[in-house]
Amino acid sequence: MTEKQRKILDTALELFALEGYNSISTKKIAQGAGVSEGLIFKHFGSKEGLLDYLVEEGVELMNRELDTLMQISDASERLRATLRFPKTIIDRNPAYWKVQISIKFANHEIKEKYHNSSFMGKAMGILNDTFDELNFENPQMETQLLMQIIGSFFMALVNDEIENYDEMLSFLEKKYNLK
Repeated sequence: MTEKQRKILDTALELFALEGYNSISTKKIAQGAGVSEGLIFKHFGSKEGLLDYLVEEGVELMNRELDTLMQISDASERLRATLRFPKTIIDRNPAYWKVQISIKFANHEIKEKYHNSSFMGKAMGILNDTFDELNFENPQMETQLLMQIIGSFFMALVNDEIENYDEMLSFLEKKYNLK
């Protein structure tokens, strides 16, 4: 990827996070990146092409992070890392996650396109195996419950709407006997 392409993507991400995907034009992205609008179309085809590329980068990041979780051999440590996963991943690139959450609500077509990715199944598989290794009575239900909690953490952290995250994290670690 060229330096100009990276600049276009970074500018698009920043603007999408600040003002929302639907509010930003390719002209504004080009101005922010210091390039011609034609260069955006040449490299990415359209504004949606930019978003496609950004989302794909995020999916790749999530899959790498999930691979890292899978490499943790101790189930208790894997569960602890999973509980910390939302904050860890968001802290690495807050703008990206703000865009992800905002596109979830942009419109039905965008939601369907970007929120049916394979990493959810992979994450659920990791959690289910972890709860199974820890001898939980119903690993599938624990997995579903924790995925709901993690999803809520993502939303709250991205939107800066959680004041007691560390306290809640400690509560969950105690609930799952990780302390």
